[in-house]
Amino acid sequence: MTFPRAGLLSALMILSLAACTTTGGSASGGLGTTAAGGLLAANSGGIPPAALEREKVSGRLLEGPYVLLLTSDDSARAERAAVIAFDSTPSGQTTIWRNPENGHWGTLTPSRTFRDADGRYCRDYRQTVTIGGQEHQGIGSACRETGGVWHVMS
Repeated sequence: MTFPRAGLLSALMILSLAACTTTGGSASGGLGTTAAGGLLAANSGGIPPAALEREKVSGRLLEGPYVLLLTSDDSARAERAAVIAFDSTPSGQTTIWRNPENGHWGTLTPSRTFRDADGRYCRDYRQTVTIGGQEHQGIGSACRETGGVWHVMS
């Protein structure tokens, strides 16, 4: 049986979320080895080529006046780290991105995994972005659409 790349990524996501444990209406967990690999990939910028082929995050992941200080490379690194965090990082564990060119960096920590009213898998998260030593914080939710794109809801 062969899968197109998008199908394979979707199948891996389903397996990842199937490994979650549901307690009191929310789920936590994921594939620990994938999360560890994701953390390393986000830190090094070594994102697998398949993950870069198409948009994986829609909506406004980064919001606030500080966004004007981010480069397009910063935003791309933050989005790649978000995909890793949303796809495979267990709730409570942090994925980090860094831009060695300018010293900007950030974190994204999923805090809850759940299904919304439409049956989509969603993640609540906390994030930070550090620019010139100043930390900016935010919270949000993202839900995985049918095509595998994570849509930031808030």
